[in-house]
Amino acid sequence: MMSINDPNMSDKFTSTLEEIHSKHLETYAKVIDTTAELSHSHIQFVKSALDTSLKKCKDDEMVFDTIQTFRKDLEQKNVSLKGKRHAISEMISEIQEKEMQKEDIIQKIEKLKEEQAKRTELIESQNKANKDRLRNLQKARGVFHDHLGMEIRTILGKTEQDKGKKLQFVFRNINPSNQDSAYVITMGIKENGSYQMTPPLSVCRSWKASFRRPIIYQHSWQKSERSLSLRLAAPTPCSEVLTTMQTNESKRDYMESHHRGITGL
Repeated sequence: MMSINDPNMSDKFTSTLEEIHSKHLETYAKVIDTTAELSHSHIQFVKSALDTSLKKCKDDEMVFDTIQTFRKDLEQKNVSLKGKRHAISEMISEIQEKEMQKEDIIQKIEKLKEEQAKRTELIESQNKANKDRLRNLQKARGVFHDHLGMEIRTILGKTEQDKGKKLQFVFRNINPSNQDSAYVITMGIKENGSYQMTPPLSVCRSWKASFRRPIIYQHSWQKSERSLSLRLAAPTPCSEVLTTMQTNESKRDYMESHHRGITGL
């Protein structure tokens, strides 16, 4: 065993301590370098994490803003959808009401068509009956015109309301001695709707019965000629009328004064 006082021992111990100190320094240097590297790495990691977190935060804020925007748009769309649903329901109700009105209108149109068809049928039947009456009247007018020289004239009133309300029936060929002698009967309508005749029927009472007698037409054709004869249910009272008017001077004066005022007589 070496002595402490041995100089070699002291040098060896000193060198050993220096080696240990240098190793410790190297170890400390490595620890410091490692710590510095780890610190730098940590700083870079923290910085990177911070940047990532900030970016993520910004992205989250953008997503949140987008979500809020979508939510507002969705609320507006819901409100608009509710309004459209309400409008659609009103339109459906209006369409249903119009459909009901359409059915009513179709029924009314069908009813009007039926009524129009009935009226048309009635008008056609009335026209046919009127044509038959007109044909009979034309035949009767022809008989009176041919045998009695009858003329029908319209008396023009002083006002437009009175215009065409009176008719004059002019008969000739009654007096055998004077075929051109005219006998005039004026017929009008009173305000109550009754007929008014001038001269009145009381002048010749037999005319009343004659007007009520049915007129029967007889047609006979011989070769190419057509003759129309008028036969009354009772004898024609023309001779009686002529005798009455000739024997009653006052009535004859009335007739002469009356037909002097007629134009063309």
